[in-house]
Amino acid sequence: MKPHNDPILDDLFAQARETKVTVNADLLGRVLQDAADVQTSPWAKMIGFVGGWPALGGMFAAGVAGLWIGIAPPSTVSDFAM
Repeated sequence: MKPHNDPILDDLFAQARETKVTVNADLLGRVLQDAADVQTSPWAKMIGFVGGWPALGGMFAAGVAGLWIGIAPPSTVSDFAM
């Protein structure tokens, strides 16, 4: 990147650096709250994608039941499978 040689632009940047900007505290609070609302964790996004906590609880229960039946199948399941 080559350096610029524009004195007008340099003056504008110098004026901008000297200008004090004050932000309304209410506006800043609303902006920060909006940013916090938008920035959700990846886990919260995944739980929302699955369908929320009730759906996640049902998936967990089904997984545990499937694991239990797979490790220690009842005799009727093993007879049916053969």
